[in-house]
Formats: sequence, structure tokens, C-alpha cells
Amino acid sequence: MGLLFLGLSLASCKKEQTFDDKLSGTWKSSKVTYDNKDQTSVTDYTLVLQPSKEFDFTKTALLGGSTIRTGIWETNEARQEIILRYDDSTESERYDISGLDAKFMIAETILDGKRLEIEFKK
Repeated sequence: MGLLFLGLSLASCKKEQTFDDKLSGTWKSSKVTYDNKDQTSVTDYTLVLQPSKEFDFTKTALLGGSTIRTGIWETNEARQEIILRYDDSTESERYDISGLDAKFMIAETILDGKRLEIEFKK
């Protein structure tokens, strides 16, 4: 009986993942939409969010090569958004997180006045 109680106690103590915990990891785009046009076949994104709050954001264009940006990331859990602050400038970008679980994320932002939506998978 004691072992059963111990097992139930440990199971109930499992820590619930926070917004930041769910975001941390390596994300690869599975679908890219820009200005309501599917760009998945011509643009690829990889976003690596470290628990230390550092990030690498790689954009690969089929015809234009790759761009890698690095910096610090932070979140606003109440607004369900992530802010990327780049090391090489004072620029930052905000992404609304409209879907998130342990293996899937949808991030949306406005880029050049048009909506960019990226579906990511871990």
C-alpha cells in the first residue's frame, strides 16, 4: 500500500510546463504563409530557443541562400507572444503565438505590412 501511495504522490508532483518551457527547443517550419500565399516550397525557417534565453533564427530561401540572426528572446505570456531581440542591431520582432504544445507552434507577425505565419514542428 505504501508503494502505491508513493507512486501516486510522485505522479501528482510532476511539474506543469510553462509557456517558456514549451517554447524552448529547436523548431523547424512545416508551413510558411506570407500575404495569404503559401511559401513553404521556397522558404524554410529554423528557430532554436535556448532555456538560457539565447536564440538562433535561420531563414533559408531556395534562390537566395541563408540568413542567420542571433540574440535574446523573451516572452509575454499574458499576450501569448515571443519577442526576439537581435544582437546585430537594436531591432526586435514580436510574434503572436496562436498555437502551442510540446511539438507544434504557430507564430505570426507583420512583415513589410503583410502577415507572415509560420507553422513549426519540434
